[in-house]
Amino acid sequence: GVEEERRLFFVAMTRAKQRLHICCAHRRATRGSYRRSVPSRFIREIDPKVVKGLDLSSFSRPARNFQFVINPKRTENGASTAAAALPKCSYRSGQRIYHEKFGYGVIEEIYLSGSRYTAGIRFHSAGVKKIVLDLAPIHPVAEA
Repeated sequence: GVEEERRLFFVAMTRAKQRLHICCAHRRATRGSYRRSVPSRFIREIDPKVVKGLDLSSFSRPARNFQFVINPKRTENGASTAAAALPKCSYRSGQRIYHEKFGYGVIEEIYLSGSRYTAGIRFHSAGVKKIVLDLAPIHPVAEA
């Protein structure tokens, strides 16, 4: 799911030795027709301090000549600060939770929106809801 895509994106970033170029096609050809491209949602999660040439205002519309360079700052043990800057999430996809208003549910996806994690949760009685995890009145349910 989305969490695995995010993990792969940031693992790939940490493999860069000196510099990482990230770019996005303006449009892509698919089955004879062209579609505009939108940059990856994970780019918003990169620490702006390690990026040169990033303009976040362009993320709400399709890309046009989108490219920037990341110069990863290395910590003392050699790890990149780009991935280390991500906040930790105490929930995971597939986890059962209880919400004070919507009742029991299962987390279907988790993604970072700005600096907060948001989850798509399928509730037994309320359907799917998008909820900001650190603001929601939810509690993990012990696995049986």
